Amino acid sequence: FGVTLAHPGFSALPGVAAELDTIFGKSKGILGGETALDAGFDERSLKKVLLHKPAILHIASHFNLVPGREDDSFLLLGDGSHLALSKIRSTRALRFQGVDLLTLSACQTARGGDGAEIDGFGATAQLNGAAAVMASLWPVSDAATPRLMRDFYHAMMVDGLDKAEALRRAQLAMLTGGGTVDLTTDRQAAALDDAQPKVSIGFDHPYFWSAFVLMGNWL
Repeated sequence: FGVTLAHPGFSALPGVAAELDTIFGKSKGILGGETALDAGFDERSLKKVLLHKPAILHIASHFNLVPGREDDSFLLLGDGSHLALSKIRSTRALRFQGVDLLTLSACQTARGGDGAEIDGFGATAQLNGAAAVMASLWPVSDAATPRLMRDFYHAMMVDGLDKAEALRRAQLAMLTGGGTVDLTTDRQAAALDDAQPKVSIGFDHPYFWSAFVLMGNWL
């Protein structure tokens, strides 16, 4: 699932389309599988997919974390609606049983409530049955994340590595592979003052490759 279009308070994410095409595209994708972008990604379609218990579920979107407030912390769906953590936690049809790997390609999905006894998206997904969750500790770059995800899935599915080693290899590739990216768009809510300076930074900067962590079964 992915969100590419802008919505109130959230910027467009053009990198998401490339990310999903690299992983699931019919011609050059690493995995077989269906994708749903924007209007095709709503609560109903997510529930329908979860009913079939996919081994791998990949979600690339914005995530808004309000520490200590699970009703106000939410995943942005492709139709512009907000799926609150509290609803994910309490809705049986939004459980992740049977999912071996849930990748949350969005901002701060590994963070929790900063001591307020509220779990973040990653921990909530684990409590709801996901065997492993790849999630992020801070805002991630829309331009750089597709490269990390491509290398991660290639290492896991083509090279046959376990999840932890695949992530390590993908991070090393970012660290040593060269290239730069404009630091302009993150997968989080837009700031009130959205006049962001255009800054170019190398892929080797830890901001791009070290945000993602594995939670749960790393094999």
